[in-house]
Amino acid sequence: MVPEESSEFETLPPGTELGRYRIVRLMGTGGMGAVYEATHRDLKKRVAIKTLHPHVAAMPAMRARFLREGEATSRINHPNVVDVTDVGTENGITFLVMEFLEGQDLSALLERSGAMPIAAAVDIVLPAVGAIAVAHEEGVIHRDLKPGNVFLAKTRHGSQRPVVLDFGISKLSTGSGGTLGLTGTGAAMGTPYYMAPEQVRSAAGVDGRSDQYALGAILYECLTGQRAHQGETIYEVIHSVGEGTFLPPRARRPDIPVALEAAVLRAMQLEPAQRFPSVQEFGRAILPFASAGAREHWAPVMTGAAGDQAAAGSATPVSRTGGTMPPPPAVTTFSQSAGQIGTPAPRRSRFVIGGVLVAAAGAAAFLFVTSNRNKPAADSVATTGAIKETPPAPAPASAPAPAPARYRVKVAAVPATAHLELDGKTVKVGRIDEELAVDGVEHALTVTAPGFTAATFKFRDRPPTDQVTLQPVAAVEKPAPAAAPEVTEARPARPNARPHDRKKHAVSPGAPPAASTRGANNAAIIE
Repeated sequence: MVPEESSEFETLPPGTELGRYRIVRLMGTGGMGAVYEATHRDLKKRVAIKTLHPHVAAMPAMRARFLREGEATSRINHPNVVDVTDVGTENGITFLVMEFLEGQDLSALLERSGAMPIAAAVDIVLPAVGAIAVAHEEGVIHRDLKPGNVFLAKTRHGSQRPVVLDFGISKLSTGSGGTLGLTGTGAAMGTPYYMAPEQVRSAAGVDGRSDQYALGAILYECLTGQRAHQGETIYEVIHSVGEGTFLPPRARRPDIPVALEAAVLRAMQLEPAQRFPSVQEFGRAILPFASAGAREHWAPVMTGAAGDQAAAGSATPVSRTGGTMPPPPAVTTFSQSAGQIGTPAPRRSRFVIGGVLVAAAGAAAFLFVTSNRNKPAADSVATTGAIKETPPAPAPASAPAPAPARYRVKVAAVPATAHLELDGKTVKVGRIDEELAVDGVEHALTVTAPGFTAATFKFRDRPPTDQVTLQPVAAVEKPAPAAAPEVTEARPARPNARPHDRKKHAVSPGAPPAASTRGANNAAIIE
């Protein structure tokens, strides 16, 4: 179990030396360790040093996982992967030495700005796709891709270079068909919002398509400003991941191109076999929506014409085509970089999930969700995630078509006794929670309750509302009853009236009343 963050941990004071490095200042600390700014004692080069807390380093598995981050990252020579240059142990302190980055992570940018311009979102994700494609070539599966692990490093020219961080829970291939893994067969590692469904079930069976799913989830959030999978508790999030229930991007943002939405939805398919064959294929699908500069730079990489160009070329500045992006903070350092040392800020959620706690709860929740679904286990055939020479042959005609996108109609009614009818069928009383296919069909939701005015909503490919409040029917004033139709006694005679005058005003029993008028008090007046 991951140790709780301890405020009693003694950080290293400025001037402390770890091998050839001298500590300058503390930049961030958390339950696992700390990150410092430091300088190489001889070269005077600025670096970032990541250390493990002593009580964490005392656990062999945690120490091995920490050191594996250095090994995994050192395999990948790519400008969009953080460069780990050294590893060591000094006076009982285990540490990694990395390039020093200034800027902010993608999570902080999304928290501040929300949905991005389309080209800007694709320009950020493409370098991450290129970096992960090379990682897959080297037999490294990241397994914890998320906005917090994509760092937007400032360059000396004022542009931004997306850098993939934290290979601490990565899966390494030995090159002989095996893997160098420290995760148990039944454990799940990663962050639930961006986990692939098969990864929630078991960390042992993941491959490059699991990283592809996470990249699709990151692009979804960049485009819409919201996570695909949401919930008030970890179990709700895991249930959403396991069932593949989330709104299509265009339901949240209609101006997203249809083809771009289709690429995101394919990358996030429930079954790995229905996703792109590799992350490079995913990059090829989203390439047309990048800025002109990014398309020019990444086209040879994503099409396979120059598979090694990504490792040799410089990163493309992040485009602001299609909108204005807010500038990053003046000084945001590497304090929460590789390994997520610092405690991340909460983002549109009421809970923060630790990696190992997520593993236990996520695996249990997923087993509960999938126990009755009778679906085959995820395909565990590994993919390299890269194309070097020529594009792959088109998929055969018999390849399974992606499942149609779906959206959720979740409406509560006031009063709670109201009946909700969807397309003429009584579905629920008080509330409705149904899933419909994104197929262009118009639906009608009618809400009725005795004593209230009915309401009808028509909608297509997106939910109509989340709450309907019916209005009471206004009371109608009833008229006063009419006078009795019969008069049995004549009115008193007027003074000096003649006999025939009295007879004229008398009404015989059983005779029909004469024509009448009504006075101001609405009473009948018989003439």
